[in-house]
Amino acid sequence: MGARREVAQSRSLAAKLALLILLAAFMGVSLLSARQRRLVAAHDLAVLHAQAEEDGRTALRLRQEIADRLALPRIRMTAAEAGLKEPILRFESATEEPLAQGSQHPDDFDLDRLSN
Repeated sequence: MGARREVAQSRSLAAKLALLILLAAFMGVSLLSARQRRLVAAHDLAVLHAQAEEDGRTALRLRQEIADRLALPRIRMTAAEAGLKEPILRFESATEEPLAQGSQHPDDFDLDRLSN
């Protein structure tokens, strides 16, 4: 009877060991799968960044082409043909916003007149 008990215990131990090995293998495969998904996501992000940079370069190139085609002499000639003699917008300085023709600069207002 003792020999059967030892055989049963060894089978039970072998089954537990096999289950433990299977669980470890499953965990390893799960970790590898998660790592692979992270690598794919990082690659996709890098591809998107590269496309965004390329789109930015394309936009800059197109802006330069537009600027080259709309050179200031051509704009002045077109404005003269349209009968425009002065700019629609005027600038007070390079750092200020443009003002519509006929409007006053905020510093030019007579505050005494406005308060009455």
